[in-house]
Amino acid sequence: MDKNKIHIDNSVYPGSIHCSEIFNVAVQMIDRHIFEGRADKTVIQCVDGNKVSYRELQQRVNQCGNYLQALGCVKGDRILIVIKDCPEFLYIFWGAIKVGIIPVPINTILRSKDYSYFIENTQCKALFHSDIYTAEVLPAILMANHKPTNVIAVDGKDESLLAVISQYSEQLDA
Repeated sequence: MDKNKIHIDNSVYPGSIHCSEIFNVAVQMIDRHIFEGRADKTVIQCVDGNKVSYRELQQRVNQCGNYLQALGCVKGDRILIVIKDCPEFLYIFWGAIKVGIIPVPINTILRSKDYSYFIENTQCKALFHSDIYTAEVLPAILMANHKPTNVIAVDGKDESLLAVISQYSEQLDA
């Protein structure tokens, strides 16, 4: 079986699922929509009216994966994600998976003490957060013995995640 493929066998009960020996779920969840002709269809419809196509999603996921690698994150590293519901969450989450980094999405209603626990116990290499959670995230970093190498506000006043990742390639092999 080719790499990154899934075969579902419904000829038996219960059905069985077989994955290729080399398998990255980001290919099935993101890339396959391009191969199957949905590149220009909307995949994300935001409340503010913004839309993201499958092509844009794939490009930004790839850019985030390349960005994570440029930050020094490598396969097996963990990143924490404390981000409100927005497309950037998906770009970071799937970009991490595509390059073998373990994304750890954290509930956004937690407090500094809780975030500090996650920082310490995951030994995260990077922490991505929405600006609105800065008041809880920054004290959490100070409380933790482990300090993430990179702390990035995705909707930062200085520079947004989209502006940062635009410098990175839209091409990325899983």
